[in-house]
Amino acid sequence: MKFNQIFEHIPYPSISYVKQILLESNVEIKLVSPRKTKHGDFRKYKNGLCLITLNKTENQYRFLITLIHELAHYVVFKSNIKLMKPHGKEWKETFRKLMLPILNNKVFPDKLLVNLTGYLTNPMASTDGNVGLAIELKKYDLKKDKKVFLKDIPINSYFNYGSNRIFKKNNKLRKRYLCQDIISGREFLFSPIAEVKKHYDKSCS
Repeated sequence: MKFNQIFEHIPYPSISYVKQILLESNVEIKLVSPRKTKHGDFRKYKNGLCLITLNKTENQYRFLITLIHELAHYVVFKSNIKLMKPHGKEWKETFRKLMLPILNNKVFPDKLLVNLTGYLTNPMASTDGNVGLAIELKKYDLKKDKKVFLKDIPINSYFNYGSNRIFKKNNKLRKRYLCQDIISGREFLFSPIAEVKKHYDKSCS
């Protein structure tokens, strides 16, 4: 992939730093249609080639964090460390090290920077696992439809999720909400930052 396609998706102050990393790396990068389960991934092949795929997004901050996240996987892989966990201490340390030069308010907005700094003390496999950071990042998504976080609608109210399935929001169990599928009656656990559409059809009540 041409670097310009990457640079179009990241904050301008981070371009020179990212360019330096890419010039030192031998990895192919592809932009793909958005996936619901992940923002990006890293793959290594038996022939030694490496591939990073990144979701196309207008959220330049999410794209940048995901790019560095996957480049950290590449750097750890090239270090030839054996028997390591995908998001173990080697990856965490490498991810923090790669993020440090751009961890400033020239690249990230102040509030997002605070949450990102906290997340990087012990980074998870996905930014979505950190509620504060996930909420801040979603503010920069360009949304075509009006969605809200599940945590922001009242208990016992109804919402649409997925292929227009209707659910009722019930009680919170530890970190997740127990919600009931109106058609099947089955119950499911939802993250508080699941993006849903409010359902206003009174016939569901």
